[in-house]
Amino acid sequence: MARILIIDDDPILIKLTAKILINQGFEVMTASEAPDGLEVAMKQKPDLILLDVMMPIINGFNICRLMKSEKAVCHIPIVL
Repeated sequence: MARILIIDDDPILIKLTAKILINQGFEVMTASEAPDGLEVAMKQKPDLILLDVMMPIINGFNICRLMKSEKAVCHIPIVL
């Protein structure tokens, strides 16, 4: 079963996307802020990351750059 991490600051969008993915048989992890998402990615090693671009604290582009510079998670595909 593929594992997908959703990183988004919109709780409604997280719920909707997670429900759709779970119904399709995926295991879903979520984070509502970019730093939390990085932590989850480092610990859980998902197969794919769905990443919001417009977020407070760290935007999606910057957290994507940070993830791609981390050896432990740089191989994980990210969809912005």
